Amino acid sequence: MKSRIKFGRWETVALITNLICMQVFLSFPRFMLETAATAGWMETLYLSVLILLAFAVISRLYKPVEGMDIVDIGKYVGGAPGRVVIGIVFFSYAVFAASIILREFSENMKTIAVPNSPLSFISLFFIAAMIMSAYIGIEAIVRLHSMVVPIILFGLAVILIASCPYYKIDNVLPFWGNGPRQTFIDSMPKVSHFSGIISILIISPFIGRQKTFARAGYSALILSAIIMILSCLCYMLMNPYPVAIRSFLPIYSMAREISFGRFIQRGEPIFVFIWAASGMLYLSAVFYFALLMVKKAFNLEYIRPLIIPLGIIIFTLSFLPQSLMTVIDIEVKYFRTYVWILVIALPILLLSLATFKRKRNKEVRKCQN
Repeated sequence: MKSRIKFGRWETVALITNLICMQVFLSFPRFMLETAATAGWMETLYLSVLILLAFAVISRLYKPVEGMDIVDIGKYVGGAPGRVVIGIVFFSYAVFAASIILREFSENMKTIAVPNSPLSFISLFFIAAMIMSAYIGIEAIVRLHSMVVPIILFGLAVILIASCPYYKIDNVLPFWGNGPRQTFIDSMPKVSHFSGIISILIISPFIGRQKTFARAGYSALILSAIIMILSCLCYMLMNPYPVAIRSFLPIYSMAREISFGRFIQRGEPIFVFIWAASGMLYLSAVFYFALLMVKKAFNLEYIRPLIIPLGIIIFTLSFLPQSLMTVIDIEVKYFRTYVWILVIALPILLLSLATFKRKRNKEVRKCQN
């Protein structure tokens, strides 16, 4: 599939980075400390190495099918049934992710900013942003990421740097936390925290050559790894374990402690701005990806008639869990534990089959000649 719209390296990096690092503004630092204790930052480093190795395999296998997205690859491997199955699988993934994150952001916004507003009223603002972005299109969504993500990263850097006076190096001890097995063996499924990397196989027709695909992927993963490692480490330096696992929103709790004399105290406004911006960008991108997947799966000509119905579906699904704790439980036990099968194992399998099929076709053509 060829596209007239082309995204540069930074635009692709900005999109993937936000899709991965958005969770930093939710509960990611706390999740890491809950399982690895004081080695939470080390566990994040280890998971970063794993995802880089996995992407190296994906990037290498992608070269023979350059220009195809994940649905095109499914069609190349399995024909029309393969296209439909892969399209539905990743459509379901995008809808599930959007509904879970929508509920989390709405609940957190109610807690920290507008406690007296109904939850459904808050969610409607996020839904409106998703719908408007879908009408504008993928190009506007990605270009907006390239402009806003630097501001988000700058705001996060301000919070982490301004919190330096509260850091205590003793908080990283004991060095191995709950032990090497917990940190390096039991944590392997948590590579799902980098599930946003699948977006590069969704927008691949807009990227161009395989070299750009690889460079953008590696750059986004390295930048995301640095952000996630620093967020865990800084949060832990500021809050000793096990006190650190009691915080509802780790980065928000850090922003609240910022104080520079009498006139600059508490950094919640910075957090709320970058937090809301990151959430809206994430939801807009994932919402559009869901539309794109169903469009390609069923060879639809237009996606605009699907925008509002899909928005209603995601809004409804986000309210199915009874409480925020139920949502977090679903995310931790299922989404962040098993989604690596869809975003890492399945693409590697499809790309391997596509590479094998292309080589076999070349051999058949040589024999015929």
